[in-house]
Amino acid sequence: MSTKRFESLSALIREGLMLRVECRCGRVVLLDPGKLLDRSIAAGGGHLISKVASRLRCGDCGARPSHFGPG
Repeated sequence: MSTKRFESLSALIREGLMLRVECRCGRVVLLDPGKLLDRSIAAGGGHLISKVASRLRCGDCGARPSHFGPG
């Protein structure tokens, strides 16, 4: 059995996965990596999940994600 490391939004798109983002307040959302990639490129950002997730904020409490990964 192998494990895959997903470091880019492109890898999630290729595998047909969503990006799961969790906040310490308990909110969990699944985001479309294709839309995130389009927005990130338009804003001059990168395609790495860690870079994109570091710019996200919780819609409820405004905090940065406590955990993110494939979902």
